[in-house]
Amino acid sequence: MKKFLYILLLMIIIIPFNTYALSIGSTTISSSKEEEVGNTFFATISIGFNGLDKKSTNSDGIGAIMYQLDFDDSVLSITDVMTDFYDSSIYKDSDGYYILSIVDNDSTGNKCIDGVLACSDYEAKVYFYVKNTDKEETTIKLQDIGVGYYRVDEDGYYEEDDVKEAEITSNKTTTIKIKQTNKEIKSEPKSNIVSSSKPSVESDKVFSVIQGENEKTNTNDFVESTTDEEPSLVDSSNNYLKTLSIKDYFLNFEKNKYNYVIKIPQTVNKLKLSIETEDSNAKYTVVGADDLKKNNDIVKINVTSQDGHKSVYVISVKREKLSNAEANQIMTKLNTGAIIISGCVFILLVLAKIVSVMNRRKLNKLIK
Repeated sequence: MKKFLYILLLMIIIIPFNTYALSIGSTTISSSKEEEVGNTFFATISIGFNGLDKKSTNSDGIGAIMYQLDFDDSVLSITDVMTDFYDSSIYKDSDGYYILSIVDNDSTGNKCIDGVLACSDYEAKVYFYVKNTDKEETTIKLQDIGVGYYRVDEDGYYEEDDVKEAEITSNKTTTIKIKQTNKEIKSEPKSNIVSSSKPSVESDKVFSVIQGENEKTNTNDFVESTTDEEPSLVDSSNNYLKTLSIKDYFLNFEKNKYNYVIKIPQTVNKLKLSIETEDSNAKYTVVGADDLKKNNDIVKINVTSQDGHKSVYVISVKREKLSNAEANQIMTKLNTGAIIISGCVFILLVLAKIVSVMNRRKLNKLIK
């Protein structure tokens, strides 16, 4: 009994210090078996991971996922991608098509214990349109996969050098039979391809996309267009803020600077912002200022221009160190907790001793 208690105590001490190495496990792609010309359908992409521990602060978490899709774009056009808990975009370069998914800091599910990174397997729905073609069959292949992962500190921050990348070459394929149809073919839907510049999942800029640094996309970067006609009236693409200030705190605002860090006391949970857009036709929304702790101490100002271009200004909050009085109060609580735990362990050992003595006496009586 005493030996068991010692082992139990040792496990309690050791377990919190376990670490986990992240790696890519299973990969699958699936879709419907047959589609008609003129239809839109989706392929489901699933990526499993090893070494994720949602409840441990010592576990690596996922910041971004990128993978390549190989398909015949004379038969299919990729139109959109939908993912829960991620912000996902489609990219194209000379080598093919890529999906980039970055963890959505505003989502509440799929998060590690720190509330910043993803700690679950990944799933996406990638939408395709079947063009007017004579081919009877086509395929979509899931190829190279890269994952950017790292750990954050207690304030929710990470360093660029801490970002690690896991890679795997996948050769999973789904085959779709194409059915010809006599119905009227509608015009091909617009493709939400972002740009012709392929990103890298280990780049700090990738993790900044969600924060707005790469949100500004020149219309010349779009690979596909739904019309050759120029609009008669051009809406403004100005999505800059003109002013941004925080009551009681200094902020050195520049319209081209999208990330800011301020220090606040431990007890503050709200920020009062003053905001003005550079273009009066632009709109903005604020997320996180009314409840900092609920939003992981991150405030986002989402700005949308008249023509729909978006940018995001991000204010990251760092808490000031505790005063000596506050630190002493916490230490007192910790010491009290340690005393209670030690007392419980001592009581268990005493009980074990009593049980051992009683069993020995019973054995002696039996022997007599």
